[in-house]
Amino acid sequence: MNLGPLWQETRLAARRLARARGLTLAVVLTLGLGIGASSALFSVVNSVLLAPLPFEAPDKLVVVWETRSAQGAPTVTVSLGNFEAWRRLNTVFQGMAAVQRRPYNVTGSGEAVRVNAIRATAALLPTLGVLPVVGRGLREEEELPGSQPVCLIGYGLWLSRFGGDPNVSGKILELDGRSHVVVGVLPPGFELPGTGISDMGAPQLLTPLTLDQNDPNYRANHNSVVVARLRDGVGVGRADQEIRSLAQRLEQEYPEWNEGVGALVRSLHEQVVQGVRASILLLFATVGFVLLLVCVNVATLMLTRIAARERETAVRVALGAGRTRVVWQVLTEALMLSIAGGVLGVLLSLHAVDALGALAASWLPPHVDLVVDLPVLAFALAVSVLTGIGFGIVPAWMLAGVRTNDALAGGPRLLGRPGQKRARQAFVATQVALALALLVATGLLLRSFARLTNVDPGYDARDRIALFVGLPNTRYGERTQVTAFLEQLVGEVGELPGVQSAGASIALPLEPLFWQKHLTREEAPAQQRADVPVVDLTIATPGFLKAMGIPLIKGRPLQRSDRAGSHYVALVNETFVRTHYGNGDPLGRRIRLGLPDHLLEESANAQPWLTIVGVVGDVRRRGPAVPVLPEVYVPQAQDNDSAREFFVVAHASGPLDDLAERLRHVVQRVDPLQPVARVVTLDRMQTNSLSQPRTNLLLVGGFGLAALVLAVMGVYGLTSHSVTSRTREFGLRLALGARPSTISRLVAGEGLAVSAVGIILGLGMSLIGARLMAGLLFGVMPTDLMVFTVVAVTLICVVLVAAYLPARRASQTDPAEALKWE
Repeated sequence: MNLGPLWQETRLAARRLARARGLTLAVVLTLGLGIGASSALFSVVNSVLLAPLPFEAPDKLVVVWETRSAQGAPTVTVSLGNFEAWRRLNTVFQGMAAVQRRPYNVTGSGEAVRVNAIRATAALLPTLGVLPVVGRGLREEEELPGSQPVCLIGYGLWLSRFGGDPNVSGKILELDGRSHVVVGVLPPGFELPGTGISDMGAPQLLTPLTLDQNDPNYRANHNSVVVARLRDGVGVGRADQEIRSLAQRLEQEYPEWNEGVGALVRSLHEQVVQGVRASILLLFATVGFVLLLVCVNVATLMLTRIAARERETAVRVALGAGRTRVVWQVLTEALMLSIAGGVLGVLLSLHAVDALGALAASWLPPHVDLVVDLPVLAFALAVSVLTGIGFGIVPAWMLAGVRTNDALAGGPRLLGRPGQKRARQAFVATQVALALALLVATGLLLRSFARLTNVDPGYDARDRIALFVGLPNTRYGERTQVTAFLEQLVGEVGELPGVQSAGASIALPLEPLFWQKHLTREEAPAQQRADVPVVDLTIATPGFLKAMGIPLIKGRPLQRSDRAGSHYVALVNETFVRTHYGNGDPLGRRIRLGLPDHLLEESANAQPWLTIVGVVGDVRRRGPAVPVLPEVYVPQAQDNDSAREFFVVAHASGPLDDLAERLRHVVQRVDPLQPVARVVTLDRMQTNSLSQPRTNLLLVGGFGLAALVLAVMGVYGLTSHSVTSRTREFGLRLALGARPSTISRLVAGEGLAVSAVGIILGLGMSLIGARLMAGLLFGVMPTDLMVFTVVAVTLICVVLVAAYLPARRASQTDPAEALKWE
């Protein structure tokens, strides 16, 4: 095959682009922005949805949950009793491990610190396929009660605490005041994504989870995450079927604990991506629309560019140049432009992924690191080539089909012929349709975000700061010790300059830490275990409601007199009252946090009856889009659950950053051995809780505006070209007595007709797209009439302006000037 002619056309294409520097630069910049944005978004798609999890054979890893459909809980954590039975009886897993979150205060070998940690059965690391970088993993005998306390330390803790000492095995670390022997070091970046275990941060310690069948909480507490590895040849469906069968068997064997408790199996990868998949795919589809718009826009520019070469091409064809060479030259120009745009796009994506990572840091899975790696580069190359072919193929086909005789004889120009004119109009209609679809998506997300931000959270986040402390049971084993610590700490915090009120609680809104308890009402009839309701439990000190700005609706707040030995009391929220008492008065009613007497084991101690003394406003602790559950507040001094992890909240005036350091000093003054895990502002927590919908809105909105600009350019270019190509016609019409307004309507009508077709197509696309993104909307229907109407009217107005300017120019055509060459 003789490649000489094609090489000649390639060099000629390069020279043409070099001569048209302005157009070349504009096209490369436009393509670079489109390809760069799509490459950055593909980095997210690849890192989160496509890349395997950082474990051995991650496709075989699953999470096993309990279910309680009667209580509206699709998945809940597992009791150790059920886990042990599943592990012993199943035939589908080659490894199975139970994991619990268990932070520790670390002392010895340096400053006291609070670290995120987990305790797990010995099979965790082998199940995940993870090997310690130093030492060994856990052993089965270390799960037994009374075994020697051991731990594996995180890579970061190994470096900071022991300086990366390779002989760290055998050293002693004090965890909550108890000596643990270090037996190994976890690999860097070790996390458990998709399980909720890492919500508070990557674990820096791993200790054995004790399996004690004599523990009264062995079957009662459902607080373990179960991770398993499928056997070869076993799929998720078969494993799910067997676990469901085992759950039914356990329900029959232990009805007092397992009545209404089912089970299900989900792949670990599905657990990781289920909360973010819709947002990522929406953003990727949006940038795909923008890239398509860019292609159409560039194709329109290419049509205009090749129109000027029609006569030249006809001469070349007449002299013997094959039409293949004509097609090759145009496609070569297109590919040169797209490859240059791709190079620019990759450079831009290097910065864009950092910006995306910062923007979405609070909702992307914690193990994800956005990078421009080989798959992203391959994607950018593929998009560049396909884009070049996409916007070059139609102009190349049109130029190759030029009629030699007509072109040489001065017949209708390329873009003046009906077929080619319709192609240009189709391009513009496509731009308008895509722009409308993106603007509708933006409008829906904007209304949804406005609804989210207008939801009353039930508390005041302004000027509130919270510190988190976890008290070790070795020094705070008694409730009275915890009470004394909190009273002194809250009291001293309240006396700091600028602090208006202070209080403490086991939970904060928007934090993943919250407690739930069964509820027994004194007047309620006997119930089956599956029908016993569950409520949120908040253990708090007096002053917490005031510090949080939670309104007291009725009755009285918690008081310092609500102590151990006094009358047991509780507050409930408005949802609790509506759910359990309807329009009745809850004050004076008695409730108990636990199962009814007839469902308790003989060895179990019944919880005390609590008298409801107040009603408080609803707090949306799980976020604005999640319904409020019935909630009970009990005084910390009357707590029977031995809570030792607390948030201390201060309502203050003045800079909160300065107050944060003073809060740490107060904790050290109250207990020099007590570290502060972290300090957060409630404003920042609220902002982070809306990070995912905010990211969706900002990116889709930005792409929508870009699409609008491109569509306006398309309409303007279409009408402007019509004016230029029909100048003599308009001059003749005016010379024969046509009114200027008639010329204006004629020109503008062409642009508006094309835009109308685009708007109709765009509305159809929007209806389909809006239904697909329904899961990302809050308080807004996918077919929201206001959004569709406002977007359509806005686009029509903008198109009118874009069409009017060239039409006005056409109406001012000088007939003498237009006809002087006739």
